[in-house]
Amino acid sequence: AHPGVIAFQTAASGIPTVTNVFDNRDAEFLQSVSANMVPFDPVRERLLDRLEVALAMPKGMPSFNRDLYQTMESVSLAQYVDAVLHSERS
Repeated sequence: AHPGVIAFQTAASGIPTVTNVFDNRDAEFLQSVSANMVPFDPVRERLLDRLEVALAMPKGMPSFNRDLYQTMESVSLAQYVDAVLHSERS
């Protein structure tokens, strides 16, 4: 699902980022991830309007909601692959 990692990284680092909404990543979710996200619905909105919003926003103010990811456990690549293979067998 779009947006990808790059959009999240740029917004987190303080760059207002226009990115389209998609499936499970609606405007509310995107803005909960970072105040620098400018959600864009290509069916209902004009891209130029959303770009103007992003250009008017302050720059250089990092914003990332770590709480959304706090519950995720860090694992090694080998552990991740083992977990995926194990889930395939179930």
